[in-house]
Amino acid sequence: MELQVLTVQVTDINEPPMFLGNLANQTVIIYILEKRLPEDLYQVHAGDPEKTPPKNVSISLSSDSTFFEISPTGTITTWKTFDFEKDPPSYTLNVTIKDSLGVSVKRTLMVKIINVIDRDPYFVTKENVFKIPEEAPANMFVANITAKDPEVEDFIRSLRYSMGAPEAIPKFSINPSKELI
Repeated sequence: MELQVLTVQVTDINEPPMFLGNLANQTVIIYILEKRLPEDLYQVHAGDPEKTPPKNVSISLSSDSTFFEISPTGTITTWKTFDFEKDPPSYTLNVTIKDSLGVSVKRTLMVKIINVIDRDPYFVTKENVFKIPEEAPANMFVANITAKDPEVEDFIRSLRYSMGAPEAIPKFSINPSKELI
């Protein structure tokens, strides 16, 4: 029996870069309060599974990420102070990592702006004194009170109504959601 030499040549296939941490498996949602000064929002962690030679991974944001930027080390920063009433309530950022051979992977990061109550609701009803006949029956409609919330101007039902201490005015009630006394 004669021995023969078999040579096996293994070709390395470039593995795609990988997101590490939360972005590895899911869309990350970041909540920021409106009126906050621009700040660092998130640190992207990524790497290339190729061990030798070490390869660099570049990190970038989609070009439509107008108010956000990412540093070469993966720090996502906003340079805008957001206003919930004027700006969109959320932003979608597409983060791309790319290795030195051009193989890339993309993940999504959502930024949601939280409304800070900075403007009080106000009554639209001009009249604030209502006359009731002395012998008025129980459950009689007295007035329709309307108010608006400037924080959510187009959604008037966001308000809840109440009348001071109920024991002080036991014969009156207000429907908390329908503006009726």
